[in-house]
Amino acid sequence: MDADFSNDNRLVESNSRIVKKLTLKRAVFECFNKGSGWKLTALVVDIKFLLWKIQHPGASFSDYYAGSIAGGLKQGRSHKTLGNKKFLSGSLASDPDQFSQAENQIRGTNYFEMAKKYGLQPDHICIDYGCGSLRVGQHLINYLQPGKYLGLDIVSDFYEAGKTLLADRVLETKTPQFQIINPIVIEAASIQYPHFIFSFAVLKHVPPTELNTYFRNIIGMMAPYSQAIITFNQAERSTRTGAKIWDYCQDEIITSVCEQGLDLYCTINPVYTESEGESLPRISVLLIRKKEYSTSSIYIAEI
Repeated sequence: MDADFSNDNRLVESNSRIVKKLTLKRAVFECFNKGSGWKLTALVVDIKFLLWKIQHPGASFSDYYAGSIAGGLKQGRSHKTLGNKKFLSGSLASDPDQFSQAENQIRGTNYFEMAKKYGLQPDHICIDYGCGSLRVGQHLINYLQPGKYLGLDIVSDFYEAGKTLLADRVLETKTPQFQIINPIVIEAASIQYPHFIFSFAVLKHVPPTELNTYFRNIIGMMAPYSQAIITFNQAERSTRTGAKIWDYCQDEIITSVCEQGLDLYCTINPVYTESEGESLPRISVLLIRKKEYSTSSIYIAEI
């Protein structure tokens, strides 16, 4: 009996140490990602980007951002939302733990429910712009009819990692498509005449200098009846709030959209407010559609 109690105590102590290490790791990450140390991290990121751009003339910050994360994933590191490994798991001496299929299926459900509230149906053609490691894509793929899903991202490493977490035979039975974002792919996607183009948690990583390119790509894929659903961090003034995070005001978003064409209609709806004292929602949804398409034919949800 005493031996059992001793083993239980050691197990509790071990679990307690693991929790403390994870808590410390997360605290350090949050400090330098969005907390008091983010400006120092941003300075380092900007310097690395400028040095990287010398070797990659004409490349964008988005190219650098995606490439640096992909490089880390190849080295076995974890990321908060990308890859197939649990963020901040493992130790200095061990690799991060990998998600199981069951654990992965819990991720991204909030955005998937949002997609359905905006009217997504199983027979719709859907483009997931910035699909990442398929946190949301896995649910869209399962929900849609075969061949109706197209996932796009800057590098293939992200969605290739996500594929490893999909349920058995999903790729075979649902036949989703995946492509790296480039002008040829954008043009090819446009002739698929998508009903919906979703871009979840992507715009917050797009710097102001690349805002027009981001919207030009999305709007360039839209058919007359397409709806683009985009989430972003909203603020009273556009500002950088993290090393690789930007908040945008409504005016700058609408101006950038309108620069892509005068035939566009857009609305911005709040998703939630982090605290009751905030005058603006932390996360909002931008809906874009073509003006000439009858509003009576489009379902617009009240989120």
